[in-house]
Amino acid sequence: LAEYNSLANPHLIFPGQEILIPAN
Repeated sequence: LAEYNSLANPHLIFPGQEILIPAN
């Protein structure tokens, strides 16, 4: 799920985790 979210939106914040994925 994490990799799908990073592909869909590199700056997506996980709900409940507040972890921002860096755009690689």
